[in-house]
Amino acid sequence: MAIRLAIGAERRQVLAGVTRDGMRPALIGLGVGVVLALLVSRLLSGVLVGVGPMDPIAFGGGAMLLAVTAFLASLVPALRTLGIQPMTTLRDE
Repeated sequence: MAIRLAIGAERRQVLAGVTRDGMRPALIGLGVGVVLALLVSRLLSGVLVGVGPMDPIAFGGGAMLLAVTAFLASLVPALRTLGIQPMTTLRDE
């Protein structure tokens, strides 16, 4: 990322690219996970206490928590990299 900055990429482009690349597999996994959880929740309905097998608040809350965690997990390293001076990276490489 720092090398891309050194050759002229804008910080906004690098940040958007990193978060997009980090969120794509996370959102695909989240979608697959929600579908599988909906299918399995019928089987586990006897074990669930205080939550219905198709509770939208539980599914939505869990999905939002995972999406925010994935977003922060891709954003924090990108922000740390943007703080590095591009010339220092080129000199070290």
